[in-house]
Amino acid sequence: MVIETKLNIPKARTALVARPRLHGRLERGLGVKLTLITAPAGYGKTTLMAEWAAQLEGPVAWISLDRQDRQGLRFWHHTIAALKRALPSFDDESVVRCATADPSGETFVAALLNSLNRVAESTVIVWDDFHYADDPLLLRGIGYLLECLPDHLHLYMASRICPALPLAKMRAAGTLNELDLSELAFTAQESFVFFNENQKMSLTEQEMEVVLRQTEGWAAGMRLIALSSHDQTGRAMIIQGLIGEHRNIADYFFEEVFHLQSRDVQQFLLRTSILERMNAELCQAVTEIDRCHEILQQLDQMSLFLIPLDKKREWYRYHHLFQDFLRLKLYDQGQMLQQDLHLASGDWLAAHDHSAEAMEHYLAGEHNRQALNLLERLMPGLMQSDLDAFLRWANRIPDDLLYDKLSVLTSVLTAMLLTGKIDAAKEKIRRASEQLARMQSELPESALQQFRSGLLVAQMQCAYFDKDFDTEIYLAERVVSEFPDGVHLTNLGCEGDLQIPVWALVDTLGNMKEQVSVYRRYLAVWTGIRHYFAEADVNMGYGEYMYEWNRLEEAERHWERTKQLGEAYHNPIAIAFGHILLAKLACARGQFDRMNQLLNDVEEKIEPRLYPNLNAYIDVYQAYIRWMAGDVPKAMRWLQRTNLRWKDEIPSTMLLEYGTLACLLMEQGKLNEAEFLLGRLIHAAERSGRKRDRLRLLIQHSLLAERQGNTMLSMDRLEEVLSWAEPEGYLRTFIDAGSPLMALLRQYFKIRQKQHRQQKHKVSLAYVKRLLKYEPFVYGGGETEVGLSLDIHLTAKEEAILQLLTTDLTNQQIASRQGVSISTVKTHIANLYDKLRVHNRMAALERAKQRGLLPQQDEGSNGIR
Repeated sequence: MVIETKLNIPKARTALVARPRLHGRLERGLGVKLTLITAPAGYGKTTLMAEWAAQLEGPVAWISLDRQDRQGLRFWHHTIAALKRALPSFDDESVVRCATADPSGETFVAALLNSLNRVAESTVIVWDDFHYADDPLLLRGIGYLLECLPDHLHLYMASRICPALPLAKMRAAGTLNELDLSELAFTAQESFVFFNENQKMSLTEQEMEVVLRQTEGWAAGMRLIALSSHDQTGRAMIIQGLIGEHRNIADYFFEEVFHLQSRDVQQFLLRTSILERMNAELCQAVTEIDRCHEILQQLDQMSLFLIPLDKKREWYRYHHLFQDFLRLKLYDQGQMLQQDLHLASGDWLAAHDHSAEAMEHYLAGEHNRQALNLLERLMPGLMQSDLDAFLRWANRIPDDLLYDKLSVLTSVLTAMLLTGKIDAAKEKIRRASEQLARMQSELPESALQQFRSGLLVAQMQCAYFDKDFDTEIYLAERVVSEFPDGVHLTNLGCEGDLQIPVWALVDTLGNMKEQVSVYRRYLAVWTGIRHYFAEADVNMGYGEYMYEWNRLEEAERHWERTKQLGEAYHNPIAIAFGHILLAKLACARGQFDRMNQLLNDVEEKIEPRLYPNLNAYIDVYQAYIRWMAGDVPKAMRWLQRTNLRWKDEIPSTMLLEYGTLACLLMEQGKLNEAEFLLGRLIHAAERSGRKRDRLRLLIQHSLLAERQGNTMLSMDRLEEVLSWAEPEGYLRTFIDAGSPLMALLRQYFKIRQKQHRQQKHKVSLAYVKRLLKYEPFVYGGGETEVGLSLDIHLTAKEEAILQLLTTDLTNQQIASRQGVSISTVKTHIANLYDKLRVHNRMAALERAKQRGLLPQQDEGSNGIR
């Protein structure tokens, strides 16, 4: 719900006073992260920044904030839209995906930083009226953004108050440029230019002294004096008023300006003061004055604190200080009039697809019934994209009305749970349960059933988020028993293009056996009933555990069920993951034709234009599965499309993407980059409690040390991984790491065999032996499995090169030894890799030993500490 007019740089009609000294101060901001302009209303913050920004040659992303921007998603969505307008190359889609996946903001800010890092141009971002952004969670995200802001990005904030950001730290680091009231106040010279040259008022020296003393250089006050002093007599009265007036100067002057207007214009000003922005049609709907277009033009020409919001001068807003004055005067005319004006505003805005603004007017005017009806209409989209806005509006509607719209009530409860407001959700459930007891005799049976089912599922979800799985399963059994035809909430958030939820709290239980036990109980509850997505989701998760334990037939059965349910009920998430997981299974079995078919089918079934978020998941899973199969070239195509970088900030919801990037960096031989990335990924996985992700990353960390030539470190890392994985019985995560890991495990096994029996180890050799029973299949473009029976015929040159690969010689040294060019050596190596069906030196040597092309060497000289 982006309001485009908030993204325009306000256009000044004529400069009040040229202020090159302040433009120079703003220019300094192009050398630091943040420029902060702090001053009360009316000191010309917006005018100054708009004039300066308009003459910049580089891109400027301007956002005019208002009262509705105090919380995260609306604020960030407008920022993204402004950046996209200023920088057409800015990757806004990936950032928006993260915004909807993680309402807390951490993932979003990380993704925003990564997209900004890829922008080459020096860019200015302006947040005007930043005092409205006062939500602590939002400010924490902005603090994170400032800490990691790329050097070519420069933030400018104009605020009435000093924001709660790490400013002291920035001052100490020299990354903050500050302007305050003392600098924005008009000097004596600027005041003289304004009155005597711009306004042709010819104030005397004594009058100028009075004006400066009383206004203290306040630009809005000077503008008001000019508007009020329409003749010589009026000017004398104003100056006299300045000397003797004890009321607020702003109110005094606004009163003078207001009373100069005709009755029609006064009514227009008062009644439109409730609007955050306005055009002629909206003004007419609110004021019932026919000549609204004419009045707007008249006010615009008079410069009467009316700010144009677009180039066509169709949309306007009032200067905030003037608007506050008008609203106070409107308040004196009674609450009923204000409510009527808000209703008229809401009706017009809702009819013209300005739903967010309509909602605010309905709520401000206490038209809760209209707000509830509109919220019900907006609910499907908001539940997919903006839970914060949905809850902000729903929480302002009395619960008594929500009981008449049970679908909204149950959605509110779910939104609370998804955004971590568990205690608030419990309290609302308690009050709703009391209301249900009171309404027993008033509601028809069908409505009572819907009410009961919604509350029961909400209680079930509360238990889930509390990790009280016993209570959750007990409540799930009640849901299934009492409402076998399905209820509203069990499928909520599982349709459309919502990202796969990061709510897999079962995986954070103590160990995998406990997790499997919970999933088995889930299966007993949800299988074979109408709660189809709950069943699909449970089959998806349980199949993952069976796959990890290498019980592939069981995994296949559960994943086929996921796919069938998705297709039967046209659910894109179940369809997508049914195909992806079955493709992973086909890869594990060496059934590469089936793997390719499943991956191709899912691309056809999920339309990227309709489901961009889900499509991004499909894309990375495809790359990971192809890498797992050994089809590195196709996996690399994903890398070229995503533009991920090893230096990126790592969103907590993107461990798979960045883990795949680390694997591909290793394939490219970029070991230092992979080391840096893997270290941060392991830390992120530990912090979020994602055990399987952590295991996969630790395995790659072990392989990386071997590739770096540090066998001792590799063995130490591998032993740590094995000791952590053995009690849980992990298998497939090791097997899927491919032949290089199997080679490392064999090396570890041989070293352990040669060590003294009395030396204690964290890992049993029986576990290592069990892992070594499995040999990964190698991709050859078809249905070929590991192929121990394949005949491999090497030329004499290839045999010689293969022997030299067992040494530490580089390709250049091998070329010198053989008396050929390095390109010839690379050609021979490429032919060797092709014949052995591998993609790197370690895997080639291991495969050659398996085929008897190299002697089995004694590797027992290394030890483990």
